Amino acid sequence: MEKEFNEEREYWDEFYRSPHLEIREPTRFAEYVYHKWVGKRKTVLECGCGNGRDSLYFSKHGLDVTGTDTSAIAIEKLRLGYLEYKFLCTDFVDSETIYSRSYDLCYSRFSIHAISLEQERMLYRNVFRSLNNDGLFCIEARSIHDELYGKGEKVAEDAYRYDSHYRRFLKLDDLLVRLLQVGFSIKYAEENKGFAPLNGDDPEIIRVVAWKV
Repeated sequence: MEKEFNEEREYWDEFYRSPHLEIREPTRFAEYVYHKWVGKRKTVLECGCGNGRDSLYFSKHGLDVTGTDTSAIAIEKLRLGYLEYKFLCTDFVDSETIYSRSYDLCYSRFSIHAISLEQERMLYRNVFRSLNNDGLFCIEARSIHDELYGKGEKVAEDAYRYDSHYRRFLKLDDLLVRLLQVGFSIKYAEENKGFAPLNGDDPEIIRVVAWKV
């Protein structure tokens, strides 16, 4: 998996070198999480912040946000453009730097399907330990019902490398079991279209809000 991880890091570095990837409007998921779930919670960890648009959205609404990504290019651009905000280039799965701190909410949009099953389990354990009581873990990820499922070279169960890019598609019920196994309760879980439409595509997407009681 180390080779695949390095290949993915190189893929995303090249992706974020593109000059057209400027900060855009926040995703629908970020807006949904902020308006529905943030409440009195103040500290946020984003796992896989990419170009930072959701981290910046939360920050501009007064939250104390740490945005993390494995792409050095993405983080470098964010640090240069947004000096007042916290962005770290680190492994959001198992970083001592980020998981030595505590948070009220952990946010993961389109990052869990970019890691292996073993990494996913490790991520859940680390997030659970670092969340304060009453903390939330908000997840949006690709489903096995995505139209891209099965395309390209199969590299693991439900995982494919297509168009030079690794994707592992998730089963909602299995994802919930893994969260429950580390101690989370489930506040909300849904798989549906309409969550992340883009350029005429409207794939089925998984949304989950897990709770540390």
